[in-house]
Amino acid sequence: MAARLYLSRATVKTHIHQIFAKTGSRDRPQAIVYAHQHGIPPEADSAKRNG
Repeated sequence: MAARLYLSRATVKTHIHQIFAKTGSRDRPQAIVYAHQHGIPPEADSAKRNG
């Protein structure tokens, strides 16, 4: 991910840990569950309707 975004690995790690802190997640799977429960990202169908 870091190379694709032209960022250092440390920067990506920092962003991931900030996501964990903001969502109260312990790990990536828990952050994914949080995102789905809160509509992040929006469902593809609703994005098409709203776009």
